[in-house]
Amino acid sequence: MTGSAVIGGMLLAMIEGVGILVTRFTSDQFKPQAPGEMSDPSVLGPSVLNPDANYQ
Repeated sequence: MTGSAVIGGMLLAMIEGVGILVTRFTSDQFKPQAPGEMSDPSVLGPSVLNPDANYQ
């Protein structure tokens, strides 16, 4: 019974470790990014969908 508990604990630790590693590698896509010059819509140029909307 003790051996099964040890093996089960090791398996659980390995599964949790893999989960932590996956979370660390995929967390880069959720980091906030500083607003750049693209945050100003006037630098985008005329609208492709409505070229007549060139007003400001």
